[in-house]
Amino acid sequence: MSIISKAKSSLSRASQYPHAEREFAAELGVAQSVLKDVRDGSLSRGVDWQLVKNEICYSDEGQKKLSAALEVPDSAPNGPAGVSAPTPAPAAVQAKGYRAPKAGEIRILKVVRTVRNRHCVAAVDGEVPAWVRVKDSRKFSGGMELKAKFLEGDRWIIEGRGPRFRGRY
Repeated sequence: MSIISKAKSSLSRASQYPHAEREFAAELGVAQSVLKDVRDGSLSRGVDWQLVKNEICYSDEGQKKLSAALEVPDSAPNGPAGVSAPTPAPAAVQAKGYRAPKAGEIRILKVVRTVRNRHCVAAVDGEVPAWVRVKDSRKFSGGMELKAKFLEGDRWIIEGRGPRFRGRY
C-alpha cells in the first residue's frame, strides 16, 4: 500500500466518523469516561464509532445513539446574540449526584495512581478524573485521600502540607 493510498483511506475514514469523542464530551460538559461507559454498553465498533488517528470518533448515527442513551435534547435554545445557552448535564451524570466544582473550592479527592511527573498525581473527584499538583508524588500511593483546591478544567492543587512518609497522610 503506497503512502498516497494510506492517506486517502485515512481521509475517507475521518469523513465517515466526523465527531470526536473529546469534543462531544466537552460540548455536553461530561467526562469522557461517561461516554466510554455508554459506548462499551450500547454502540458497536466500525458501525457507530472507530479509532481514527488515536482518537475515538463517532459516525453521525453513533452520535445520535449516544445522545439518545444520555437523554440529551436535540437542540439547545439560543440565548441573546446567538450565544447558545449552557446545556444541562445529561441524566446519566445527574443521577450520580456530581456537582462541578467552582474555582477555589476545596474537596477531598482520592489518589488513583502516581505518574512519572514527581509533582503530579492522578486522582478522582467522585468519578471525574483530576490531576493534582503536589510537592512530591513519591509520598502518595493509590487509595489515599487528600484535600485539594480546584483551579480549572481537571487541574487541582493540594491544600495544606503533603504526607511526611509514603502512604501515611
